Amino acid sequence: MGDSIPLYHGPIFLESNAYTAMLFFTLLLTINRFTIFIFPRINNILFSVKNTLKISCLIWIYTLITMIIHRITGCVQFFDKSELYFYYNCTEQIRNGYEMDNFLFYQNHLMAIIMCLLYVIIYVKIRMVHQNVTRAFKTETIFLIQTIPLTVLLGIGMLSFKLVPLLNITGRYRFFVAAFENLIIIVNEIASPVLLLIFNRDIQKFSTNIVPNPLHTIKHNEVRGKNPDERILSNYHLR
Repeated sequence: MGDSIPLYHGPIFLESNAYTAMLFFTLLLTINRFTIFIFPRINNILFSVKNTLKISCLIWIYTLITMIIHRITGCVQFFDKSELYFYYNCTEQIRNGYEMDNFLFYQNHLMAIIMCLLYVIIYVKIRMVHQNVTRAFKTETIFLIQTIPLTVLLGIGMLSFKLVPLLNITGRYRFFVAAFENLIIIVNEIASPVLLLIFNRDIQKFSTNIVPNPLHTIKHNEVRGKNPDERILSNYHLR
């Protein structure tokens, strides 16, 4: 791998940028669920297709700028190749670098606090209208259930990345800690598409069309080889 920009520093910079962007997108998803329950009219305007794309672009631009400033002020992220974990080396920080460090620290934790508060408000709203549950409200609740695990996993990741380095674990035990941290990263990355596949019926139907059920295909081929009367009976049983 070496220490070249395209093979080492470039991917590491993209990783730190993607992690910060993931925090913002999780917050954006939480705000989306919050406005669905509390301010549905605002939700229709704020989260239209065009506005969602604009907000997404602004998030990427903002995270890119903040990560560049963080790098310029002397806080560099590295990857330990022997123990497989990311870490920051901020020994060459200039004065403004410490201010940028504090800003990013409080920014990330403030987002987590805001998400928790929004979920508390949504929970109170659900309890208030529990006696008069409509089909649309049940659908909105499913969307909420889809979002909560993402926030919980993200919170676990933030806590582990902040607390584990304070334990000063060294030696062979560091390998297990690195494996745990990498597992959290992988789970955070795959959680969103997996939850979308589980809860979204449109995605389920689309996935079924792309990857057909082999048992259904075998039965369909067996039916094609039968006479018309047998096909009618077979179709009846297939249903």
